[in-house]
Amino acid sequence: MFIIGEYMIKLKAVVFDLDGTLIDSVEAHVISWITSFNEHGFRNVSREDVEKLIGLPGRTIVKIILGEEGLKRYESIRKLKDSIFLKLVVEGKVKLHKHVTDVLTEIRKMGLKVCLATSTPSYLLEVILPKMRISELFDVIVPGDRVRKGKPDPEIFLRAFREARVDPREGAVVGDSLYDIIPAKKIGSITILVLHGRRIEKLDIEPDYVINDLSELAPIIRKLL
Repeated sequence: MFIIGEYMIKLKAVVFDLDGTLIDSVEAHVISWITSFNEHGFRNVSREDVEKLIGLPGRTIVKIILGEEGLKRYESIRKLKDSIFLKLVVEGKVKLHKHVTDVLTEIRKMGLKVCLATSTPSYLLEVILPKMRISELFDVIVPGDRVRKGKPDPEIFLRAFREARVDPREGAVVGDSLYDIIPAKKIGSITILVLHGRRIEKLDIEPDYVINDLSELAPIIRKLL
């Protein structure tokens, strides 16, 4: 259990981000975006600029990188980007991070709802999740095309908790970036940042927990029961 104000709260659900959190897909997304940008005549886009935006909705990424001119061609850019990314998925260039299946299974055995809230649209999830063999491990799946406002707006996490019939204050959000931590903080959820070996110097907003990989998650969740 944990305390919010004067109340003791028991954890009832865990909501996971997908890209960079459960699957090692950031590099594939970066390659896909940059290749599509180049094919559409937008060259000299740096990998660093794209990488730091992975986790945001595609339209937001294009607006930040290319501005209004890029948005005029968004549908074409996104279509090519997605086709490149799916090819990388099918070729096995996108893989599960370590411990994912075991951790999701263990959390379910604790009696908690396990949810997925991702900026990735449903037509991509229909390929990715079966390929990763984790489709059946989620009680709730909320793709990016089922919400009007993408991350860092909290709508996608609110919807996941609502479909799980759990108060957000009785839930935890696990993600790999501040695009997950910021909205989760806004709705009162426990926040857990997973690094997967990355180094961070300073965060503008501090998560409740920082873990290096998902093997460290289950003991934290048990403490919150």
